[in-house]
Amino acid sequence: MKPETIQPTNSGQFATYGTMTHEVNSVLAGQTQEIPIEFFDSLEAAKKAHPNLPVCNTHNDTRPVMPQNPPEGFDYYDAGEHWHENDY
Repeated sequence: MKPETIQPTNSGQFATYGTMTHEVNSVLAGQTQEIPIEFFDSLEAAKKAHPNLPVCNTHNDTRPVMPQNPPEGFDYYDAGEHWHENDY
C-alpha cells in the first residue's frame, strides 16, 4: 500500500496512511478505510522520511460499518453462520 498522507495518531505519534477500498467479496464491499502504514515518534521524522506527503493535522478515525443486510449471495450453508445484528 502506498502512503498518501502523514497524520497524528491517537497515541501521540505520527503515521503515514494509505487508503484501501474493500473488495466486492467482502462484507464491507466498496467501503474505504485509511490504514496506518509506518509510525514515527515525531512529525519531523515523518516529514524527513516522506518529504512530499501532505500533512493532515487531524486524524479521521472513520472505520467501515458492518451493513444491516447480508451481501448478495450470502448463504448460511456456505458461510456456516447467521447474519444478525448481534453477531459481533
